[in-house]
Amino acid sequence: MLGIAILNLIFVLLLSNSTDYLLLFKTDQLQAHVMLYLEAFDSIWSIGLLIFGGHLLIVGCLAFKSVNIPKVISILLLIASIGYIVIHLCNTFLPQYDGIITILKLVFTVPMIVGELGFGLWLLLRGGKVSIKA
Repeated sequence: MLGIAILNLIFVLLLSNSTDYLLLFKTDQLQAHVMLYLEAFDSIWSIGLLIFGGHLLIVGCLAFKSVNIPKVISILLLIASIGYIVIHLCNTFLPQYDGIITILKLVFTVPMIVGELGFGLWLLLRGGKVSIKA
């Protein structure tokens, strides 16, 4: 999915270069193609983040059931997963509600950042280390 999204950005780059064969297109045609590929990238990226939200939901549930992972991190992961899913469902199916999507992004930004970074740091510093009891 990431490869297809990046391919659309490569198409934008190719259309933005000033090469001889692009002179066959009118300026408005080139601009329309560039916007088409940019919007295709945005849509594919949003669908990818929707899938990532589902992945984060599974990881958050497993982390919540674990006795080793702090519950705060687990809850933040669950909130972040809900944020990804809701925001990118709205991006995909309700793009006309841009104001609401912006508010949702502002509300979920902190739990997303803190939950993901907290879980990553926990995995680096504490994850997988077994305490030996004497």
